[in-house]
Amino acid sequence: MATLTTTGYYIYKGFVPKSQLLVQGVNIKRLPTQSDQTAGRLWIRPGNEADLVHPSALVDSISGRRFPYGGAVFKWPMMGMSPKMVRYLHETYFDFNWYADLTVQTFNRANGDWEAYWVTARWPDYTSEAELSAGGYNNFQINFVNGIIAPDGTDLVIDGTSSGNFQVGSFGTFNLTVSNSGDSVNFDPIYINYTIPIEMVYDSFSGAGWDLFWSTDGITYFDISTTIPATNDLVRYARLRYIYELNEAESIDVSINLRPNVSGISTNGFTVSTAGDNGVDNKTIEFIVEVQGFPLTSGFSSGFGPSDSGFNNGFDGVSYGLSLEGFTTGFSTGFGAPET
Repeated sequence: MATLTTTGYYIYKGFVPKSQLLVQGVNIKRLPTQSDQTAGRLWIRPGNEADLVHPSALVDSISGRRFPYGGAVFKWPMMGMSPKMVRYLHETYFDFNWYADLTVQTFNRANGDWEAYWVTARWPDYTSEAELSAGGYNNFQINFVNGIIAPDGTDLVIDGTSSGNFQVGSFGTFNLTVSNSGDSVNFDPIYINYTIPIEMVYDSFSGAGWDLFWSTDGITYFDISTTIPATNDLVRYARLRYIYELNEAESIDVSINLRPNVSGISTNGFTVSTAGDNGVDNKTIEFIVEVQGFPLTSGFSSGFGPSDSGFNNGFDGVSYGLSLEGFTTGFSTGFGAPET
């Protein structure tokens, strides 16, 4: 799983968990370039006042006392804004209205942390909350009020057991459980990735809501992007996908069945992932199993009839037997009991 970039001033239209904000939101330094952005006019971080997050608004009473009201309050003074940069923000995040519900990440200087908030954003008054500068604006103040800390989001973990007979010619199974230990519902597809070791051959899987991604036979591509790589990049790779919601504290199960085909120590690793996963621990589980060779059998049979002790050629005729009682041997053509 790719590591999330957790720093920077991010913005997203609507209310989403922090993990989704960092994946689907935009760092304001990465907003698209507008046609009137001349040399040196870039999207940059807000001014230093952005780092002053107040726990709530302060209201003065007629008695002279001041009381907190609502949620967190802060603002982003945007610098070096061209007219089309202003228009882009107003259209994209406010729909040309004065207010918008947004999820944003900002730095809180009071505790030295990056914090994600669900906020009501207020579009600035051009005459009192913006400064005209070089055909554009400086100190263009977007205000945020009633902020509450956004939930962290999804945190998937994987666990499991093995069962069956990991012996050449038999079947073994890995039983996997994926749980959402985060504080938000996961809406994105969930994947379990498994590079099939040489000792194993994929047979089947079972699990409600799961499918094999890109494949019906358990063999997919090592490159898990949307571009199918060249033939020489193919490896034996099973990728399971779950496309339904997974609530917080909820678990889903899936089993993958394999046919061991080479004896020896087999390492089998399974990794769970989803877009915007906020966690970093327990994303992989590894099973190390010893694949046994074919079971040893006594005697030999050609398959044409029941085998006696020793050797039977299967033609319902000649058989050879050995008796240790008095060390006698016998021979039979299959037409009667052997004579001593």
